[in-house]
Amino acid sequence: MPQTVSIQTLRGNSVQCILSSCQSPKGIVITAAGAGGGPGPGGSDGPYYLYQKLARNLPPTHSISVLQIIYHLFSDMQAAVDDILAAIDYATATMGSTNIVLIGWSMGGAAVVEAAYQRGDKVQGIITIGGQTVGGENAIKLHPETAFTILHGMNDTCITPAAANHFYNIAGGNSKRNLTLNIFPGEDHGIQGAWDFLMSGSNAHLRRLFCISKEAWGDDYVRQTNEEESSQQNPNDSEFYILRDGQLLPVHRKDFIHTKISDIKQWFASNYGIPSESQESIFNGDKLQNQLTLAEAGIKVKSTIRLQVNCP
Repeated sequence: MPQTVSIQTLRGNSVQCILSSCQSPKGIVITAAGAGGGPGPGGSDGPYYLYQKLARNLPPTHSISVLQIIYHLFSDMQAAVDDILAAIDYATATMGSTNIVLIGWSMGGAAVVEAAYQRGDKVQGIITIGGQTVGGENAIKLHPETAFTILHGMNDTCITPAAANHFYNIAGGNSKRNLTLNIFPGEDHGIQGAWDFLMSGSNAHLRRLFCISKEAWGDDYVRQTNEEESSQQNPNDSEFYILRDGQLLPVHRKDFIHTKISDIKQWFASNYGIPSESQESIFNGDKLQNQLTLAEAGIKVKSTIRLQVNCP
């Protein structure tokens, strides 16, 4: 069963992480969210629940633990790097793992690059999903044995695909060993196809990073994940989160399915005194229209909506 662990950063802050562990792990995947949006508390479940899926599948199947970071301060690049460094040090000290792979989405992409640079050969590989390049300038200084994989959606409207090419170039381009750039046609900022790339079939990227044989890896993940997602739905669990200025605010709704974005804005206006017309709701990097219901916007229980306030 997953457990929540509290880890101290080098600056004295406390970061909460969700640990899905196994006995004698062969390695650990550490996941970093974007600037607060997306599913899970503070986006910790990852784009399209990718991090949650990895946490359910990797420990029991391949003895690879997963540590999902919930940033102690959201939308803050330095704080994100501090949290990732703390997670790396925790994994090294308590789990005896020398095989550490970092995955970062959006802002988390640049954050895992910087953290990997600072920890050198302790990081076996990093994977960015729709990653921003600002803050990841030390990609060119990564340890030569650290594999770097850049994933980006061609239809990403949050961070342009040109950023992926820029990341590739500053990381060394064709001259860099273990550097891969994958552009996904038709995909958005979350890249639903990232699951298949990482987990499905003999070419699964995580299989290669952790040096697991094709026979041991298998190809049964899509079916398992769909079944697990269906079984995890709980219609009585109606909590989700609003992220505002680094603060994660829980919101409970009795009629979760039919709640509209406009209803959430009115609720926030009533409770926090910020006019609805000044609020902008963002999820998975997309701005949400007022008439959409939470279900239509793809928001499920435990998701996080990032609230941006526009000055008149």
